[in-house]
Amino acid sequence: MQDTTITRRGFLATAAGAAVATAAVGASRSAWDQAFGVNYHSDEDVREVHSTCYGCGANCGFTAYVNKGKLGKVIGDAENPSAAGKLCAIGYAYPRVAEGEDRLVEPLKRNAQGGFDPITWDQAFSEIATRIGGMQPQELAFIGDGRPTSSFYGKRLMWALGSANVYTDDAAHSLSRKAGTYAAIGAEGYTPDVEHSQMTLFICDGALDGMRPAHIAALEAARQNGARIVMAGPVQSGDTRFASEWLGLKPGSQLALVLALSAELLRDGYDKAFVDAQGAGFDEYRAAVSSYGAKWAEGVTGLPEDSIERLAVELRNAAPACSVSLGLREGNGALYGNSGELARATALLNALLGCYNQKGGALVDVCVRPGELDGIEAVAAPNAQRVGDVDYPLAAQVGGSSAVALKAAHEGALHGVIFCETDYVADASSPSYVRSAIEGCDLSVYVGTELCETAQACQYVLPDVSYLERADLPAFVDGPTPSVVMHGAAIDVLHAGTKPLDEIFGGLAKACGVGDAFDFSLEDVARAQLESVGVSYDGAVSVGTVSLAEDAVTYGELPVWGTPSGKIEFASDTCKAAGLSASPMWVEPTHVLADGQLALASGALPVNAGGLAADDDAIAMLISKYDLSRVWLNEDDAKRLGIADGDTVTLANQSDLTARVRVTNRVVPGAVFVPEGFGRMSSGEAHAKGVGVNVADLVPFAVEAAYGSGMVRDAVLTVQKAGA
Repeated sequence: MQDTTITRRGFLATAAGAAVATAAVGASRSAWDQAFGVNYHSDEDVREVHSTCYGCGANCGFTAYVNKGKLGKVIGDAENPSAAGKLCAIGYAYPRVAEGEDRLVEPLKRNAQGGFDPITWDQAFSEIATRIGGMQPQELAFIGDGRPTSSFYGKRLMWALGSANVYTDDAAHSLSRKAGTYAAIGAEGYTPDVEHSQMTLFICDGALDGMRPAHIAALEAARQNGARIVMAGPVQSGDTRFASEWLGLKPGSQLALVLALSAELLRDGYDKAFVDAQGAGFDEYRAAVSSYGAKWAEGVTGLPEDSIERLAVELRNAAPACSVSLGLREGNGALYGNSGELARATALLNALLGCYNQKGGALVDVCVRPGELDGIEAVAAPNAQRVGDVDYPLAAQVGGSSAVALKAAHEGALHGVIFCETDYVADASSPSYVRSAIEGCDLSVYVGTELCETAQACQYVLPDVSYLERADLPAFVDGPTPSVVMHGAAIDVLHAGTKPLDEIFGGLAKACGVGDAFDFSLEDVARAQLESVGVSYDGAVSVGTVSLAEDAVTYGELPVWGTPSGKIEFASDTCKAAGLSASPMWVEPTHVLADGQLALASGALPVNAGGLAADDDAIAMLISKYDLSRVWLNEDDAKRLGIADGDTVTLANQSDLTARVRVTNRVVPGAVFVPEGFGRMSSGEAHAKGVGVNVADLVPFAVEAAYGSGMVRDAVLTVQKAGA
């Protein structure tokens, strides 16, 4: 659990917050001086601003050192639960996006030739409002990146217009994980207390390679403490250097391993007292799951029967100071047709171990959210259901499915879509399908900083300031110890033609005739949100991260299970009503291997979380120098196919793509690993364009039953040497 003295109690009064802030600033300056030299700045010309990195969704907090409006350096904030005093390679490189050559600097409108012409803000707002006025509210949708400002303003605008269709891009990376876990325990997530564990089993889809520095620190501490760390998945990532063992699994077979481990525990010993006290529907679950076992799973996973039996014994012996986790990143969130059931089965496996909220076990994330906002009048929820919620009820419980929304747009049920800071075209699956859905709409708007592939598919492009140039609403971060993380404006606005998100949404609202719903400033909202949870705005701004330690998990104290029964649901009526079995059962991934085909595996590399990271010149240099965009092929498969390390190969599915290959035993036989974040095709991303291949091009568009996720890696490929 995060240990910090900067807690909410210290910020109940501004004066108290200021006192703590003074001490914190002094400490950070001393660390800065030791690292970079005392001559870099003086008290007169350097300003320190706490903000958060936007290179991925981890909310790593940092201190920006700003000299006369220019960014000098950034240092991860020690109190931030993701950063723990450091940033990853992306975090240190990403600030250059503010001055990048690909920045959008003025509003754009698509012309008849398919290019873009600059227009004024007034014209953009007026024309977008006219098109919105020509459709019914429920024909319009908003899809954002899930960050606080876009979520608050996007939802408020849609609700003010009468549309319930508000989504994040979770369907492309984490929706199944959240929805499956929620169906089992009534919470969206849990965190392995790996540092204090005796054993942690990480079951990963592709490369684990956690980019949150705090997670790396926890793995290192676990290793130093003698914990057994086992990582299982199709790819041996860089993070396996912390592991006691890596076990190779066929892509899409992770559910089989979890079911087999569960069956072995049911046969040879589980925490009966915990299950009897906290579980519901256990007899039905036992009858469903007991038929699976190590011998059955060997044929599905490729993992030997005795290894599976050994894992079950090791987990049982380590319980409750152990847990099974789906990775330290967003892994296993939206990859296959069985990812939701994988998440549900894994949550129930932890219940068999009796490890919830035990020291070294699985700590159920605490969720603290703003209450009623003083001085900010609420907007009434529309009297309508979000598109997709009826057919995908498990997704509806955790925010709905943007994949289903885009499917509806493709089929003509949605006529307008507004994207905010998410490159959905490039990052989900089947860019051609998503692009077609967007281009078929009567209105499509992209709000962001670069002319990415989603922006190029839209009719209007509205340029946001970069994350360094604006203040954002505070992020309420879930975890064993929840926290509030502030995002301040570090540097001056560089381009006069850009606007921050609150001004963009406020301008759209005014043009649409609902401007009264935005009669406040961003700071007004931030102050009200913080005050609703007992935190002073001024104090929080001063230190960046405020730990809500009063709400933290206490070892041995169980949460209130947020399920319909109020217990851990080993058998779920909600899942049964959604068309699934009441208890988790084996579900085949949709990909079926034919002779000579390989299953797709994918994941992020430590230096690239997406196209925007690859578009940084320093990251691009590392990618080029170390040839990081190569696809990985097992030695046995390479030999069978006549492929050597460094060869160029053709990857074929719904697209034919060529890439250089790395021959390595760090990917299991029968799989090909295609790293994420490459193959960008937009001319608005100069450094990233044409580097490697986009894994999304290789995956058909599909939606996971009941869960609504995009199944973004459920595919098989034919691989052959180029020119053969």
